[in-house]
Amino acid sequence: MSQQIDVMRGMMFLDSLEQNRGKMFVHASEANFPYFMYQTKIPLDIIWISRRRRIVEISVNTPPCPSKSASACPSYGGHQRALFVLEVNAGIAAKNGLKVGDAVDF
Repeated sequence: MSQQIDVMRGMMFLDSLEQNRGKMFVHASEANFPYFMYQTKIPLDIIWISRRRRIVEISVNTPPCPSKSASACPSYGGHQRALFVLEVNAGIAAKNGLKVGDAVDF
């Protein structure tokens, strides 16, 4: 149950994120996982990664959702099947030249 709450919470309520830090979500199986920015205070790059550890989708500079209602916040990504989703500070993907198809090692 705690892991499920962590996935639901994500980066919510954080005022900042240290450089070279992020949050990796490991899902139980590969599927389409749209994410949203409800109660997230900082812009993020969201990176979807396949079970083969290839980037399958990136949402760059994903803005916080100013709405007080979760249902009013848009969803991002989830168009490709992924097992992992990485949230990092906005700009990290561009700074590191990340693109769809790149292999990642972790």
